[in-house]
Amino acid sequence: MIKIAVADDQSLFRNMLIYILEQEPSFEVVGGAADGIEVVELCKSKQPDIVLLDVKMPKADGISALMKIKELNQDIKVVMLTTFEEGEYIYKACSNAADGYIVKDTKPEALVNVVKCVSDGFFVIHPSANEYLMKQMTQSFEVFGTDIVSDENLDFDTVDRTIIRLVSIGKNNAEIAAQINYSEGTVKNRISRMLAITGTKDRTQLAIFALHNGIV
Repeated sequence: MIKIAVADDQSLFRNMLIYILEQEPSFEVVGGAADGIEVVELCKSKQPDIVLLDVKMPKADGISALMKIKELNQDIKVVMLTTFEEGEYIYKACSNAADGYIVKDTKPEALVNVVKCVSDGFFVIHPSANEYLMKQMTQSFEVFGTDIVSDENLDFDTVDRTIIRLVSIGKNNAEIAAQINYSEGTVKNRISRMLAITGTKDRTQLAIFALHNGIV
């Protein structure tokens, strides 16, 4: 059973989402919230597996709530749900370890599939948001002056690629170390080595490099 929480300040839309999700036998909706503060409290009390989270809400917006939920429990998966496709929200959501980014006109059957995919560990993003991110990556590499490289030019082993993937979803060194059973110092050293190999300056650039070159 997948436990789901829904956060949206529009009660009609929130209740409609809850109704749609409750029709799926493998889903259990554990609660709804009208703002960012309520959804964080809901996550504390109900510990849902997945949160459907509106970007624009009163008191605390979706991005703030996303960050607090991930601080509370990294295992809670968060799908941003919005009518807004502006780059500011897409970038902030993805850089703060959102597990999905979809728009509110998603069809009910597609929404059910999104929840199942995210529950299985997949990252799901609306095509328009993905297009924006691809443009950002291209522009970033024009600024960085980094060319696309082939795999044979990269001395990355399986552990390196796992670390890059975890960096790309916003994990810090301590979290990565715990997940792959390495020391934090080893993780830090491997990231420093990968920065040197790729010619990138920080973790964000390294993540963009990895996405741009098909490493993750």
